[in-house]
Amino acid sequence: MWSGLTIANSSKFYYHSPIRHDQSVLKQILTGPNRHSKPLQYIQDPVSILPPEVAWRCIYDALPFWKHRPSYPSALLQLTTVSRSWRDLILSTSFFWAEIYVHNQAQDLLVTLSVFLSLSREHKLNLVIWDHPVDEWDHVKALLIPHVPRIHLLAVLIRTEGLSPSGHALHQLSAASVVINDLKLAPYLQELDFGEQLVLNPSQFEGVISLSGIKVTSCIYSTFNEYELNYRCLEHFTSVGTGSHFDDIAPALGSLPNLSTLWLAKLDEPFQSSTGNTIISVAPPHLQRIDGRQPYSPNLGRFIKLTASLLSSLNVLITVSEIGEVLSILPLLTRLQDLGLSFREMGKISDGSYTIPRIVRPSLRKLSILVAIFSGYNSNSFDGLFAVLSVLYPGVTTVTLSMSPISNLAVSYLQSLQRLEALEFIRDHMSELQEYCQLFLPTLQELDIEDPEQIHSIRAPNLLSLRLSGVTSNKQLEQLQSYKLQNLDISTWYGEPSELNLPPSNLAELKRLYILFRHIEDRWTFSSLPFLVSIHLVCDNAMNSQGNTLCTQLIYHPEMCPSLREIEFEDYIEWDLLFIMLEQRNLGREDVSRIERVSVPFVPFPFRQALFEVLSGGQRQADPSNMVLSLEETRELICDPSIPGCIKCLKNLRPGCSLIVESIQPHDFEESPVIPFDMEPNTSIVFPSIDEWMTQRRQLVDKWKASFKTFESQFSRDVDCYRQDLEYMAF
Repeated sequence: MWSGLTIANSSKFYYHSPIRHDQSVLKQILTGPNRHSKPLQYIQDPVSILPPEVAWRCIYDALPFWKHRPSYPSALLQLTTVSRSWRDLILSTSFFWAEIYVHNQAQDLLVTLSVFLSLSREHKLNLVIWDHPVDEWDHVKALLIPHVPRIHLLAVLIRTEGLSPSGHALHQLSAASVVINDLKLAPYLQELDFGEQLVLNPSQFEGVISLSGIKVTSCIYSTFNEYELNYRCLEHFTSVGTGSHFDDIAPALGSLPNLSTLWLAKLDEPFQSSTGNTIISVAPPHLQRIDGRQPYSPNLGRFIKLTASLLSSLNVLITVSEIGEVLSILPLLTRLQDLGLSFREMGKISDGSYTIPRIVRPSLRKLSILVAIFSGYNSNSFDGLFAVLSVLYPGVTTVTLSMSPISNLAVSYLQSLQRLEALEFIRDHMSELQEYCQLFLPTLQELDIEDPEQIHSIRAPNLLSLRLSGVTSNKQLEQLQSYKLQNLDISTWYGEPSELNLPPSNLAELKRLYILFRHIEDRWTFSSLPFLVSIHLVCDNAMNSQGNTLCTQLIYHPEMCPSLREIEFEDYIEWDLLFIMLEQRNLGREDVSRIERVSVPFVPFPFRQALFEVLSGGQRQADPSNMVLSLEETRELICDPSIPGCIKCLKNLRPGCSLIVESIQPHDFEESPVIPFDMEPNTSIVFPSIDEWMTQRRQLVDKWKASFKTFESQFSRDVDCYRQDLEYMAF
């Protein structure tokens, strides 16, 4: 087991220096000579400061949730090595150990199961099945049977290939039935979860699984008719989605006692009701959420009124002419926390006034207004809506807005929200402020804006997180008026190349940076930001030129971004540049933090130990040499048509790729976008050993280009296979 390896998902590896158990080493780290690490000695362990009931929750929230990944057990065990106080708290808190995972590829599965079952003590258990039948199911079953009375939730998260959605759902149900029967879980089980939506007709449940006394928390989706909703199996589901029109299913919804979420999918064809005048007198007793992607109807309005005292979330699709009717219902929703109103190009726009309510509903926290009407209305068409919202919902903290233009009354409403923390302007429907509008939002902490040209109209002095889409130039970034920004997420414009040079004066407090380069010719100059800790780079370039540019700039300027500790590359980079950059940064410097964590899709097996060494601040041994790390090592493999595999797998020594090279005719030849990273020599800074290698490297790049040009004139090899192999997780 590689102690410095943590798994984020099936296709990405994170490498960092191993956690050391030696407390003297920990003390040395906290009090070492690096001036950027010195403040750590004054930082107390949060676990020793916070009350135990708060500290354990902080740790738990940092762990990977079981619905997303199977790495919970290894992550929990790793956290016990942080310090003695962390270990003692984790070992003494039975709740941490109540997640029981069964996974074929888990290391030491039986030992891990025994530890978790023991340390969970008398706590109720969540049993999570990732594969079934597992290779050691009989042994697993023997360990679980004494604890069966404690299992109250079963999650079956098996992934299948080549099955239809309904076939996959039936496979999940069948596997759950086997587990329930083998362990005799039925008398004790309270909840069943499949981690995803089940696309299944209720009639297909018959004979597959018995749900007596069990609540199913996954959504079942089908195009129901009124009679299919009478199947008793649906009584056990808490979430139902349907492609049927609401009027057709409304009478039967009252018979679903556990229903908490109703999802009305978009209709493919204009609706013709088959039930005539629908009478709705009973609603599900526990309904909390309605997500309607269908046109609003009077029956839906009656249904909302019946559930008014229960609903916490409501999303409806309406016309402008229906605003008045919906606004008359909203004051009845006393517990509403999330409201979404979507407008499509339907209905007559009216300038009629609306009744202003005399009550306030302070429970609403999230508001979304999406307008997809491109003609026939002006900036004042929704003034009545915002006049009502300003009275009814003054406590909103999160707003999503998509309309063009954004009226003055909408601006006034936003500025009246004294607790507004997050704001998103969606560009899909051309959200834009009128030229004379200025937004002053003193409480805003998060801003997501898909038109960088609008950033100059927003003043948010306490903004901490910003997401900008479609950035084309530095001028847009220089308009930032927030100097407390800590998180910046940028994506460039795909329609033309962008030149990026982040302005340090506007980003002095920045800690985390994410950049998505969407054009193959995007260029950027790395700026030194004193508090930047983490960089995440994504690029559409086949050879990740932006990631290699970052490595090169840090090679010649290792003092840049002195607090930088983590770099995440979404794609492969040149290995020689990565190793040289880490050595320049991590060896013998006292003025910068060590880069301790690097993320890449895959690391060649022969390079792993050396990578751990340089991440830990150690000296790379003789192997691998720069020549072995360079593209010269795999040039002949890539240019040999008899060897299968995509370019990225061969170039990065990733085994198992079976893509076949194909012959092409001369008239089919197209120059490949696969161009190795090359750079201009840096004449102002001299590192003799590095300069010597860089000179040799330029010769290797020219040699690679010549060989590949000859190869691609006769053959075609895919650039990427987009493989996500779970076997690479087993270390």
